[in-house]
Amino acid sequence: MRTKLFLGILPLAIVLVLCLSGPVSAETKNITMAYQGAGGYYIGDTILFLGYDSLSPTVVVKITGPGLPPEGVPPYNPAGTPGTGNTAAVDSSGLWTFSWDTSNIQNDSLLQTARYTLTAMDSMYPDQSVTTSIMLRRPDFSATVTPNPAQPGSYVQIVGNTQTSISSVNIAVINSSGNQLRTFNVPVSATGYFYYSFHFDMPTGTYSIVVTNPLRTTQSVTIPLTVTETAATPSPAGTSGAPVTTIPSTETSPAASTLTPAAAVSTVPTSTPLPPLVAIGGVCGALILSSLLVRKK
Repeated sequence: MRTKLFLGILPLAIVLVLCLSGPVSAETKNITMAYQGAGGYYIGDTILFLGYDSLSPTVVVKITGPGLPPEGVPPYNPAGTPGTGNTAAVDSSGLWTFSWDTSNIQNDSLLQTARYTLTAMDSMYPDQSVTTSIMLRRPDFSATVTPNPAQPGSYVQIVGNTQTSISSVNIAVINSSGNQLRTFNVPVSATGYFYYSFHFDMPTGTYSIVVTNPLRTTQSVTIPLTVTETAATPSPAGTSGAPVTTIPSTETSPAASTLTPAAAVSTVPTSTPLPPLVAIGGVCGALILSSLLVRKK
C-alpha cells in the first residue's frame, strides 16, 4: 500500500518542483540612468547624468531626437557616426557619471529647442540599455568665440544663434580700455545661425567680443577673449575629454522616460519564473497521472 501511495505521489512532487522553481539564475544584472535637475536646460548648461551598471566598466551615452539619426549619435557631436556615443567610466562600486557640458558641443547648430532622448548602453552588452529624456532650449541670443585664448595673427571664429527674426548681427572687438577696434556686420540664416571668422592682427592682451542685435541693442552678448603668445592646447573638438566608441546597439531602444535623480530606471533580470497557469496545469496533470497509477495497481 505504501509503495502504491509513493508511486502515486512521486509524479506530483516532480511536477511541483519543476513548475515552481523556474530557471536557475546565478546573478541579476542591471543598468540604470537618471539626471540631476528639473529636466529642462538651455544649450550652454552642464547636465549631469548618473547611474549604475553591473555589467562592464564602461557605459556608452548616445542622444537622439528631432533631426538626429534614430540610432543615436555622440552628445558632444550630433554630426557624428550614427550608432556611436561618448563613454563614461564605471567605478568599482558600479556607479557611473557623465557630465555633459553643452557649451562644448561640436556642430551644436543641429540641436534645437526640443525634447531629446539620452540612452546609456553597456559597452560589452549593447542590448542592455536604458533611456531618459530632457528638454533642451536654445538661448534667445548666444555666441561663442574660438580659439580662446588666441594668438596674434590667428583666425578667430564667432558662432552664434538667435531666436529673433533678424537678417544680421553686429560684432565689435573692444580692447581693455573700452576702445572699439573692429566692427563687422554678419548675416543670419533663416534658422537663426550666424558665423564669422577674421584675422586677429592685434597685440596680446584682453579683449571683448560684443555681438548685438541691430534692431534691439539691449539684446547682446559679450565674450571675453584673451590673446597670448602661448597657444592653448585644446581637447579634440566636441569631445571635452569624452572619448567616442563605435559599439552599435543591437536592439531598438526602449521608449523615453523622465526620471528623478535617484530613480532606478530599468532592471534587466536574467531569469523569468513560469506563469501561474502553467504551474497549475502541471499540478492538475500530475494529480490525474497519479490517480491512474493508483487505480491500475
